[in-house]
Amino acid sequence: MDLLRTILDSGPSVQVDKDWVHVFWEPPTRQQGWKLHVSANTRNLEEVLSKAIPVLLEEHEPFKLVKSRSNLVSMSSSLTQAGKAITVYPSTDKRAVDLAAKLDSALSAVESPRIPSDCRVRRGSAVHFRYGAFALNVQWSSEGKPWFYMLDPAGNKVEDRRGPVYAPPSWASSPFRQAPCSDPSALDGKFEIAQVHTSPRSLVLVARPVSGGDPVLIKRAVKFATDAQGCFRTDALANEALVLRKLAGLQTTPRYIDMLDDKDACYMITEFIPAESLRVFVERHVLAGQHVDLDVVENFAEDLAQSVSQIHSAGIVINDLSPGNILVESTAIHIVDFELASSANEAERRYGYTPGFSDPVERSRSPFDGDWKAAASVVFYVASGSPLYVRNGLQTASERMVSLLTAVSHKHKSAVIDIVNRMIARGETGH
Repeated sequence: MDLLRTILDSGPSVQVDKDWVHVFWEPPTRQQGWKLHVSANTRNLEEVLSKAIPVLLEEHEPFKLVKSRSNLVSMSSSLTQAGKAITVYPSTDKRAVDLAAKLDSALSAVESPRIPSDCRVRRGSAVHFRYGAFALNVQWSSEGKPWFYMLDPAGNKVEDRRGPVYAPPSWASSPFRQAPCSDPSALDGKFEIAQVHTSPRSLVLVARPVSGGDPVLIKRAVKFATDAQGCFRTDALANEALVLRKLAGLQTTPRYIDMLDDKDACYMITEFIPAESLRVFVERHVLAGQHVDLDVVENFAEDLAQSVSQIHSAGIVINDLSPGNILVESTAIHIVDFELASSANEAERRYGYTPGFSDPVERSRSPFDGDWKAAASVVFYVASGSPLYVRNGLQTASERMVSLLTAVSHKHKSAVIDIVNRMIARGETGH
């Protein structure tokens, strides 16, 4: 509130939308160009804003700042928006360079995450730049997907790329001549990247070691980036590496290989498992209007129970068991993504879950009870195409099973209910 009052007292116009506070004396004079981004995380947002805003108020260039800490968290679920606390729209290239230098000086002691689509003005700086549209130029595909664009020198629409790497258009000459846009990576010279998978919160690579051998999976966590609870994503990745080392030897989990790091990120390297996720497997059946065969459900439930039991026997609580974290092959299943996993005897256990795959009301009776309820919901999802648990639902899990299976006229309703109840009972008895 004090910061907003400071802005208003300086005389600009202010407009507020659901994510941003827009501040301008005059609207941007350019439709596109070199714009600045200042990064922050949930721990240092207030410090970043308090140091950057006075500089911006002196310069009278249009800018926007994230409306709140919760907005920074929600936007960090998008790879293209992750870490962006301030965007500045300089009126000229020279103004962009000068203002970037002033912001960098004011924020020199701040440690903030690198914005994947941008280039830092210097190594370690919270100030970044990228060439792109100043207005929200977007077209929508027939599938409802957005396509962001800008104009090339001939006036043609071209994609305004906001990907996991800095990729300016070939015709835009950068005024930031000495900027380190491609710092050496810990992966350089060690791996040939075969595939890149981006999710809202992470970058996952499939790569082959240059020295030879089987493909590996590489998960990257950007340094100083935080999650909704203010925890560093690098800590979560280190936790997953620790858990996988404790689970070494199990066929149901990926084999841990190594951890690497550089100035911007940490990388965990594991065995690559060429299998599809359970979510994709079930969605294919749902789209085809089919139910998964009962014998497949029974075999899957047996394999899942065995896998969960093996992980529990190693003293590990999974905490986030869901269809997206299970890979399926014709003869085996694999449980992956252990960032939220923890030791069963930790004084302060980690907690987390995927909505629909954890009981939102009832607290776990034992450290392992939540995993069994999640496993039961996963099995029900395989059989019905729907998760078992609903936040603020009026039905118990048993009532939801009956009503959903009846609604879809499932021919093996009783058998499915029996399989799911047996899974729930595993947690209630502490097995």
